[in-house]
Amino acid sequence: MEEPITQRRLVPRQSTTPCLCISCNKMIPANELHYVEEGVHAHLHTLIARRFCSRCYSMHGERLIA
Repeated sequence: MEEPITQRRLVPRQSTTPCLCISCNKMIPANELHYVEEGVHAHLHTLIARRFCSRCYSMHGERLIA
């Protein structure tokens, strides 16, 4: 049985480890605010959720996941 498709959105998070912004390839250091895609299927969330730095989010907002 397929899981229902949920609405995607970006939620603010603080990373515990460094990661890369998928939009500009900037390194996001640990403990810095960034935005993570939410609403993808739960069992794959940590593998496919995209991360965006605060700068890209402030410039593009929710259009990043459109």
